[in-house]
Amino acid sequence: MTYSQFTIKSILKSKMNIFFLIILPIFTVIFLFVNLSAQKQDTIQYNAQQSYSFNQSEAQHIIKNKKHLKKGEVEVIPEYVMLAKENKAILNGIHKNNWNQVYSKQKEVNNHLNAEGNPASFTHELKRNNLLMDYLKSNHIKSPESESYPTHNLTFNLWMDNFIIPIVLLLVMIFILSNTYCKSYSDKINKDQLMPMSLNQQAFHKLTIGTLGFSIYYFMINVWNLIISSIMVGGIGFNYPYYIHNGKQMQYISLINIYWKAFILQIFSILFITSFIYLVTIIFKKRITVIFINIIALIGLSFCVHIFDFLQGIAKLIPSTYFDTVGIVSNNSMNLINKTSFSSGLMVLIISSAIVMLLIALINKLNTKEGRF
Repeated sequence: MTYSQFTIKSILKSKMNIFFLIILPIFTVIFLFVNLSAQKQDTIQYNAQQSYSFNQSEAQHIIKNKKHLKKGEVEVIPEYVMLAKENKAILNGIHKNNWNQVYSKQKEVNNHLNAEGNPASFTHELKRNNLLMDYLKSNHIKSPESESYPTHNLTFNLWMDNFIIPIVLLLVMIFILSNTYCKSYSDKINKDQLMPMSLNQQAFHKLTIGTLGFSIYYFMINVWNLIISSIMVGGIGFNYPYYIHNGKQMQYISLINIYWKAFILQIFSILFITSFIYLVTIIFKKRITVIFINIIALIGLSFCVHIFDFLQGIAKLIPSTYFDTVGIVSNNSMNLINKTSFSSGLMVLIISSAIVMLLIALINKLNTKEGRF
């Protein structure tokens, strides 16, 4: 049995490791049901039905009681009637499967609502929705789903990659790799020194197993997400829209442009995380200490760059910033819009990983030279 095979077997032999590895597949099923429930109140049809009912009810109420109302209150009747009519047209378009009519009418409603004096956030959402309607219409896409709670295969998987997988995958890596790497130490003595290979050779094997193993695991989780959502809901094309910030402008692009960049960035994130966990292990050696430091350094700092203003200025140079792969690629990462990019992420992660690996090699060389393992 080779050293690599021995390491892999020790990882898979642990019931605790298996428990951590099945967390994400379980989360997939849970959040798919959550989104299926939540999306019912976040569709074009639902919003049109609610708006139609509200405006029709208000118009009828004013007409019925106009004798007792002020002049200004009566004058809004045409607006309520018009909005009710437009939303009724949207509902009819959906019923007849005439989605071009739906998208055109939704833009008319948005433009009417986009009056002066509205809050900037409301105006922003209306403009964004108009862009979505234009994309859906030009790409001949029917029956669009909820943006906030997607459930179809590609959109749901990307939603998981955006909100759930980064933090859960990071936690799983910290616990499994910290436990695995720390098994080599007993009272801060490296038991693997008895192996007929140098410390740097051991490091190479362990880093390769960690990076390759979790890259495969990440790929398998994505395949699992696609399979489960396809079976339960259905498929969707790579030309489906995804919202991004392009410089200072809003834009919708096809999913394929997000997928390949996010996947590449995630692989290099895994490389850096694996290397960093190993570096912390050979310095501190004790399992609890290693896990605690990794949580603070990797997870804590990843959250802090989004919270503290003084870190946002240097966030572009911090590797943990780029663990939010989909947010970075789409330029939608909270409080970091226009401060990071896919290319800067690749550069920072590659350079940081190289520096960490160099430190590992230097520490191992120093320990070998001084007889400390």
